[in-house]
Amino acid sequence: MCLYQAGLGTIQLCSNFTTAGITGSFGNSGIYGGFLAVSASMTAVWLMVHHTHRHRCPQQILRCLTAVPLTTALFLIPITMSRAAILSLATVTIVFTIKTPGIRRLLRIKYAFTGKRRPAIICTLIFLTVAASVFIYRIKKDSADGRIFMSRICIEEICRKPLSGAGAGRFLAAYGESMRKHFQSGHYTDRERMTADCPEYPFNTFLCIGVEYGIPAMLLLFIGAVSVITYQIRCNSPLGYGLLALSVFAIFSYPQEIMFFRILASTLAATGFEQEHRHTGAIRLVYGALILVFATGIAIESDAIRPKQTATEEWQRYITAYQPQTYALIASKGARFLHDMEHDHHFLFQYGQALLETEQYEKADSILQLGASISCDPMFWNLIGRCRQARGKYEEAGKCYILAFGTLPNRLYPLYLLAQLYNEEEDRRKLYMMYDYIKSFIPKKESETTMRLREEVSDMVLQQTSVQDTVFTGITKVNVVPTPSVESTISFPWCSSVTME
Repeated sequence: MCLYQAGLGTIQLCSNFTTAGITGSFGNSGIYGGFLAVSASMTAVWLMVHHTHRHRCPQQILRCLTAVPLTTALFLIPITMSRAAILSLATVTIVFTIKTPGIRRLLRIKYAFTGKRRPAIICTLIFLTVAASVFIYRIKKDSADGRIFMSRICIEEICRKPLSGAGAGRFLAAYGESMRKHFQSGHYTDRERMTADCPEYPFNTFLCIGVEYGIPAMLLLFIGAVSVITYQIRCNSPLGYGLLALSVFAIFSYPQEIMFFRILASTLAATGFEQEHRHTGAIRLVYGALILVFATGIAIESDAIRPKQTATEEWQRYITAYQPQTYALIASKGARFLHDMEHDHHFLFQYGQALLETEQYEKADSILQLGASISCDPMFWNLIGRCRQARGKYEEAGKCYILAFGTLPNRLYPLYLLAQLYNEEEDRRKLYMMYDYIKSFIPKKESETTMRLREEVSDMVLQQTSVQDTVFTGITKVNVVPTPSVESTISFPWCSSVTME
């Protein structure tokens, strides 16, 4: 498998290399780098453990052939720009060095890791480690800040439900709710506001288990992984180092979302020990039970996801040309996929949006609410608000837009929808206040779209304002005289008030 994936990466590198990095067959350079790190760890340890053994010619040929994918994997890992893969490979290297007496003895003799030099060498290693960490962080600073923010939100959610968790498969929904509460509390920095985003996957397997099942399950997974890895490394098993690399990688990425990595982790945990070591009957029984449980679980899960995969592939054929003119086709075909894809938030968003654009508002509302219950993407609430606004439920629509903005307060679109709602209601007071807020609002990413939305809000204000009230130049307000005598302040719980001049 390592040879196959390394070959795919090499072909991709030579034929169509882009700045996105090579992805092998996993569709993501980070995941691909993680697999290369796991396979390279096992291969390198196997070669190091058996390098002093006398082998016959076929075995020597096997060792030479094994070195080919190892060399290729070590060459491709830096190209993937996967920091988690590099860190997992470095962890395996350090553990193998500490575990192997011959290497420790060689370092003591050659580099004099004794006496007065030891403190200086330790300080140098610590400095190099810190410098390397800062360098890796700086390479993809925005991504690193996002992962740090995600970990903080996950920890806050775990603290809210430490024992029961949010429930199986509800990580994204729980993450979105916890992020909204974080911003509602007001205890956040502008850096956090600009860093926040709605992730597709949990980038930490252990925290994901903690969010969904609680602290006991997370500790059980962690202790189990540490126990199995420790035992396998004591047995000098290369598979134990592979499981170590996979566990470190899982702290910073999402291998649990890919079936191949689930099978790989189960296989390494159940079979990662050397056959020549003697085991008691109890240990053999435990390993046999683990193999049986893992095999049964994989078989059951494979049968369960097969209909979903078939439905997903068929659905993708319908939305290959996902353009406004295909909304009617998507809306007519979506009902037959709902049973198999009701847990796929991408499908629910596409189907709900198609129903909205074809003016099937009630059905779209229910589908989008189902998607909002399993996703942290605030766009679901924006579309739900549009459904309710089209049905004349202006107050409920406004709450949906505010909920969307509260979940991710670095996007301009919910504010634009609020301004559009106030314009439709002909509520000039709130429209003026929303215009003031949008004019000075700084989104996460300024683009032509955000500028267009600002211009449209300005046009709404011009249409609602008489010459005696206000004079506007472009999108810059010269003078505003509020016509209502009531309190002219609209407040968001997660940001400063917007007040009329």
